[in-house]
This record gives sequence, structure tokens and C-alpha cells, in this order.
Amino acid sequence: MKKYIRLAGFFCLLLIFVHQAKAQQKSLKHSNLWEKMSLAVQNRHSDSLQLLLLLYEPNDNNADSMENALFYRYKGDYFQMKANADSAEHYYLQSIQHFLFLNRTHEASFVSEKLIGLFNMQQLNSEQIIQKFDSLIPLHYAQFSAEIASTWLGTCVFILINTQKAKEANILLSKGFDRISTSDTLSYITLLSVKAFMRFDLGNYSEAIKMYTEIQTMAEEIKNTEFIFQSVNMMGYIYGYIKDYDQTIEKYKSLLDTTRFNVLQYAHAANNISDAYMNKKMYKEAMEFVLKSKRINEAEHNQRLLYYNMATLAEIHLGLKNYPLARQYADTALAMAPRLMGEGGIAYCKNIFGEIYMGEKKYNDAQKAFGYTQNYLQHFFLPDMAMKLYFNLHLLYEAQNQHQKSMLFLKKYYEVKDSTMSAESISQVNSLNTLLEIERVEKENNQLKTQQQLNHAIIQKQKITQYSMIVGILLILLTLAFFIRGNKIKQKANALLREQKKEIEYKNEMLEKSQEEIKSQNELLFIQNEEIKAQNDEIKTQQEMVVSQNQMLEQKNKEINDSIIYARRIQQAVLPTNERVALFFPKSFVYWKPRNIVSGDFYWVDQYGDNLVLAAADSTGHGVPGAFMSMLGMAFLNEILHTSAELNPADILDRMRKGIKHALNQNDANASQKDGMDIALCIINMQSKILSFAGAYNSAFIMRNKELIELKADKQPVGVYYREKPFTMQNYTLKSQDRIYLYSDGFIDQFGGENGGKYLKNHFSEFIIGIQQNGILEQRELFRQEYHRWTNDKYEQLDDILVLGVEID
Repeated sequence: MKKYIRLAGFFCLLLIFVHQAKAQQKSLKHSNLWEKMSLAVQNRHSDSLQLLLLLYEPNDNNADSMENALFYRYKGDYFQMKANADSAEHYYLQSIQHFLFLNRTHEASFVSEKLIGLFNMQQLNSEQIIQKFDSLIPLHYAQFSAEIASTWLGTCVFILINTQKAKEANILLSKGFDRISTSDTLSYITLLSVKAFMRFDLGNYSEAIKMYTEIQTMAEEIKNTEFIFQSVNMMGYIYGYIKDYDQTIEKYKSLLDTTRFNVLQYAHAANNISDAYMNKKMYKEAMEFVLKSKRINEAEHNQRLLYYNMATLAEIHLGLKNYPLARQYADTALAMAPRLMGEGGIAYCKNIFGEIYMGEKKYNDAQKAFGYTQNYLQHFFLPDMAMKLYFNLHLLYEAQNQHQKSMLFLKKYYEVKDSTMSAESISQVNSLNTLLEIERVEKENNQLKTQQQLNHAIIQKQKITQYSMIVGILLILLTLAFFIRGNKIKQKANALLREQKKEIEYKNEMLEKSQEEIKSQNELLFIQNEEIKAQNDEIKTQQEMVVSQNQMLEQKNKEINDSIIYARRIQQAVLPTNERVALFFPKSFVYWKPRNIVSGDFYWVDQYGDNLVLAAADSTGHGVPGAFMSMLGMAFLNEILHTSAELNPADILDRMRKGIKHALNQNDANASQKDGMDIALCIINMQSKILSFAGAYNSAFIMRNKELIELKADKQPVGVYYREKPFTMQNYTLKSQDRIYLYSDGFIDQFGGENGGKYLKNHFSEFIIGIQQNGILEQRELFRQEYHRWTNDKYEQLDDILVLGVEID
């Protein structure tokens, strides 16, 4: 009998194993099937998709499985490719219902996007889209996912805005917004931001600002910095749109504190402040903030914001009537526009060029530039750009005495202005500012009142606790009195019974001994508990000390880091700005990349009479020590150049060495102090075109007609050296289009490549030769790309990097 039972059990196990194997095989088969279906959809192979769909049959016993949801999704894709909209809609709806039942809202949202795309292809209006999408919503709105609502709403608004149907988009927005619960804060804020933007787009500025204020408050509660920045940034934009520049500046300046740990947001806010000051014709303040933004964007390689910096600088110099500099910045912005901003960016730059030509009284050139912007606005109408263009065309035709055309464009200017900026809207915004301030004061008063009520409740609770403790102590004393009285009665009874019952007395004595032993153990336990408590208190004290020390260390690290960052500002302020370099060498670039915030490498460009001085130096060390040496080197170089009657690069290096040795107390007896610097120094006489060169370890390259010429330096530093000798000077006659390159050893010594070796000087010179087909202004970006290609983000920067290139006109 036992034998048959074992045999039956074995067969049961075998059947279970076979069933599992088949299920696993089927799962693997279906997994490969879904991958092939996905590839067929991506490649638009409808016939392949149809064959793959035939390999899977929906399982009626498991109607709400993940496989069935995927099957209906791909079947909808098939009919969508076949342009059968009704069948595609039917299967997409089935897929969404399956995904929602499985609580897979992300997949349901993805299929919803496909369905909305299908509605868009059918060119349905807003009411038809609403009716269609209502069929997606289950009978109970509780199952209506916020993620699906966000997808539906965002996509519909995008579709309708692109067709310039803002009112229809607003209908959709209101319809979907009511279905989102305010308990889902992030979804609520997301949709409220869309709603606020639509209010602004429809010209209802006061409601838009009120909504953005609500977004800011809710974002601060959940500590979402992105929405805080977005809401305040949009309020500043709206105030600027209605010409309330004081409010604009106030809003953007409030962002400078909240974005101090996000340099890109800080740069964005600084550029917006600059725009506001420029509109107030306060060009000095505008220049200050745009240069702050530009320095950050150059350091972070943020090309998109750098485009805005260049356009803003062009408009500032246009306002100052400095047309050459305005054209220079406008040229840079125009070169960046096609890649970063598209046709809209080009049209904006062309408008700036038109204003420059008008200032130079080149009316034909101005008319061509404005014509480009006018043609763009015929396809993509932007009110801001249109108002600026129409007013400029009014001024252009007025200057050409074409009064009829001038009045026509002045009329267009006021039509656009009146349609976007009504007095009623501006009045509503001003009233809203007053109301918001009153609400803020009331909110603070309510908070104070709530705190007072809370304090009163705490005091009442403390009183109740004290009374409860007193009553409890009295009850304990009464209980103890009853216990003592009862114990005395018991002792009397025991005394009477002791004579009569010896055996009971013996048992009582044994019981008392047991109680004493338990009491002793309880006392021992109490002592141990007290010791453990004391140890826990000591551990807690030590932990608090560790936390306090960590906080102190973090604070000191922050103070040190802030000091170094401030030192970087000082160092950048002392170094020649890009504008100053371009003043002497219009065709030039500087690739300066510190290793640790501040740099030991520095460069110098200045003019003394008919001579231009060009230098690139590498101080001992990097970081803070290197920065100190660089500041010392710049100070000596500046002093020597201002006090020398004749500029001789070799004599200058000799005097710098003498000054550094004296400043650092370097002498032969103290040869261990070998701090100094390597430097390449050129002096170019602009009349004779003769270049005089002297170098300490750092050579220079001259590129002429595909030939690279090296001016070799002396193999000794500017500082103490065991075999010091006077520096030698070399003269070289320059020609037009000669290119001069000065550099430090940071790029050459950088580890990288496939084998992790150094870049080396030969490789460096070959790279310079290889980029000569590019303009000198483009070569800074090429050096930056070559550095990242070489390191491939695997190797840390070894030293400060400096490459300086100029082209002779």
C-alpha cells in the first residue's frame, strides 16, 4: 500500500514539474514575441506585426492579464498603421482598461498618448476630443489616474496651442482640471502651472499671477525647487510684459537667494534682471548682471543661456550707441542661433542688426534685416517681437520721409500693444499686488494667533498633568497605609497561630526567605538597569558631540569653500576680460580651465604705446597656493611694465625673477624654496610688426602658411635656480594672418587616451596644425572638445590648463 502511495506522489510531482516547465517556456516565448512586436511597430512593418499577432491568442480565463493588455495595444498599433481609425480606437480603449485594472497607470498613460495622436490625425475639434476621451474614464472618477489626466491635458493643450486655438485649449484645461484631486500635490501643481500659463496667454494677467503665487506657496511646502523657480520666474516675466520693471527686478532678485546652490538657475535669473534694467535704460546695472550670468554660462558651457547673454550685451551696447561692440555681440548671437534657437532666434538677431544699421544711418541694410524678421512673423506671430519690429519700421520710414508707411506701422504697433496689454489687465495686476500683501499680513497674524492658542493649550495640559500627579501620589499613600495596617493584623494573627501550628510557621519562614531572595534579585536588577541607563546617557552624549562636531566641520568646509569661490571672483576680476582681450586682438581666444576653483595659471594682455604685451604663465602648484603665486606674478608684471622705459621681454623676466626671490626670501642658502613660475612673454610692435620673445620653460608657437614655428624658451624658471643665467630674447617679423599660441603644460601633461598616457607636446603641436582650417574664434571650443575627448570623463584633471591664441590682422 505504501508503495502505491509513493508512486502516486511521484507522478504528482512529475506533473507539477512539467506544468511549470511549459508555463516558463510559454512565458519566454511570449517575452520574445512582445519584443518582436515592438520592433515591428517602431519600423512601421504592418505585415510583420499582423503575422506576430496571429501567434498569440487572448486567454479568456485570464482576461485581465498583462499579456492581453499588450496584445490589444499592438493590435491598435496595427490598425493605426492601416489608417483604420475606428478599429484602432476600439483596441486602444480595451488596452487602457486592462492596464488600469492592473494598476499600471504609466502604460495606460502611454496608450492614451497614442489615442490622442489618433484624434489629432482625424482633425477633431475640442468638443469631439472631450467626448472621445470621456469614454476612457470609468464610471467612478476615483479610478481616473492623475498621470493619465496630465498626459491628456498636456497633449491636448499642446495640439491646440500649435493651431493657435487658445480658447479651445482653455475649455479642455478646465474640463480635465476638475478631475484631479488636490491631495495629489505634484499633479495639482503641474496642471495649475498649465492653467496659469493659459490665463497669461489669454491676457488675464492678474489671475495668472494669483495662480503662480499659489504654485510658489505649495512648492515651498513640498520643497520642490524647480516649481519655486518656475513660478517666480513667470511672475517676473509677466510684470516685465506689462512694463512694471521694478516688480520684475524684485521678483528676479528674490531668485538669487533661492538659486545660490544652482548656478544655472542663478545665471538665468541674473540675465532676466539685466533685461529689466536695460528696459529702464539703466545700462550700468544691466551690464553688471549680464556679465555675472555670462561668466557662469561660460564656465558651465551652457550655450543656450550664453546665446541670451550675447543678445542682451548687443542690445545694451546698442542703447549706449556703441555700434561696433553691439555688432560684435550680435554676430556671436547670430552664429549660435541656428543650432540653439532655430528661425526664431535668427529673426530676433536680425531685428537687433536692423536697429544697429539705423543707428549708423544705413537704411537699406536696416530694411533688409527687418524684412527677415517680418517674413518670420508671417508664419509664427510673436507679440513681443512684432511690437518691436513695427515700432522700428515706423522709425525707419520716418527717417526716410515715407510718412504714409511710417504711420501704417505705428498703427500696427498700437494694435498689437492694445490687444496684449489692456489698461484693465494692468490695473487688475496692481490691485492683486495690494491684495497679496494684505493676505500675507493676515496669514502672519493667523499664524501668530494659532501659536498663542497652542501655547495656551500646552499650559492647560501641564496643569492637568500636575493635578493628576498629585491625586496619584495621594492614592499611592492611602494604598500604602492600608497595606501597613493589614500587615500588622497579619502579624498578630501569625503570632496567635505560631503556638498552635509549628508547621505553618516553618512554611511562613521559608516563604519570607524566598521573598527576601526575590527582593535582593530585584535590587540587583535595579542597579543593573541604572548602570545601563547611565551608559545609554553617555552614548547619547557622545553621539550628540559627534553630530555637533560634524556640523562644525560642515560649517567650516562651507566657509572655506565660500572663501575660495570669492577668491575665484577676485582672480577673474584681475585677469583681463574677454572684451579686453578682443579690444587688442579682435581675433583671439582664451581656454582657461582651473583645476580647483582658483588657478595657478594666468594670462596678461595690455598695450604700452605702440607695443602690445601678451603673456601666459604657470605658477608653482595649483588651487589656492597657485592662485597666490599667480596674483604675485601679475602684480610684478604690471609694476615692471608700467615703470620700464623700454620693453624688453628678457629684461622683464630678469626683473620678475629678482622681485619674486626677494618677496619669497629665496637665496642660495635656502634652495629648498623653489616656488616660482614658468612663463612665455611676447611684445609686438604694431608699427614694425616685430615680435620679441623670452620664455622661462614655456615656449611659443607661430603658425604661418601651414608651417608651425616654435620659439623655444630658456630651461630655467622665474625664481630661484641652481644655474641661473640672464634670459635670452628672440625677434621675429610677423605677417598678416600669422597665428600665435601661448600655453602652459597643463594640457600637455594631462593623462588620458586609451592607454592612460600623457597628451605630450608633439600631439599638442599636431592638433594645432590640424585645426587651422577653422577660424581662431572657433578654436577655444575645439580645444575644450579635444580635452574631453582625451580624458573621456575617466581621468581627473591633473593641473591647471591655459591656451591663448591670437591672429595678426
